[in-house]
Amino acid sequence: MKKSITLFAGLIFAFTTVAGTGCARWWYKHYDAEWVVKKIDKRIEKLGLNLTDEQKGKLDSVKGKIVEHINSRRDTREKMMKLFKEESDKDTPSFDGLVASFKENHAKRSRDIDEIADMLNDFYLSLDSAQKKKVVETLRSKVNKCERWFN
Repeated sequence: MKKSITLFAGLIFAFTTVAGTGCARWWYKHYDAEWVVKKIDKRIEKLGLNLTDEQKGKLDSVKGKIVEHINSRRDTREKMMKLFKEESDKDTPSFDGLVASFKENHAKRSRDIDEIADMLNDFYLSLDSAQKKKVVETLRSKVNKCERWFN
């Protein structure tokens, strides 16, 4: 159990690193919730995991949380820009409200990411060994293609 959690945490780190470096070709599209869901569905289909109904339900929950997170981030960015504009237009701006809002948004974002990671782990643990092997092999090949970003 501990070994699979460590492996999964490593996979999440690798996935995040690959996506963050642009190697995954997610330059700006990661802000589009529909694109992310389509990308997940395409990868699952390509792997041929033949998910059970229970596994599909867990994956749908993950996708739903990701969509919620992406959409809330878009709303947060708009609110933060509006707050900044309002304060910067004042003669004597006070950014206390902006800082408090930023901290609150950061805490929510962290909670969302933690929840998504837990949900992904739950989904991964629900896979049988053959399905897990396919997932790990695919992630390994993606990381190997992007090795140049790590050196």
